[in-house]
Amino acid sequence: MTVNRARGWRRIRIVLSVIWFIGFAAYLLVSEGTRISEGFRLHLELCSLAMDRDTERLQYIATQEERAAKQAENWAKSKDCRDGASKHYQLSTDVPGRVQFATSHNQEI
Repeated sequence: MTVNRARGWRRIRIVLSVIWFIGFAAYLLVSEGTRISEGFRLHLELCSLAMDRDTERLQYIATQEERAAKQAENWAKSKDCRDGASKHYQLSTDVPGRVQFATSHNQEI
């Protein structure tokens, strides 16, 4: 009877260890995902703040042509900033060795 109880406790310990291991791995995965997403959000927020600052400066430009040219330049800088944030986010979330499935937009496998 003692042997059966020992086996039972061993099974319980194994099951609890597996549950703990899976739970800890899930926690790390969620924690890292949250950290990466927060960095992406902050990067986009900085892009938006820079665009707002540059847009406010347009009111001090005297001619309409110069203002339009500067506004186009501001939009291009903002787009570059947002594209940089997206690229950084994609690189941060890219898993080496992951198989990409073929879609109508992406034909690589």
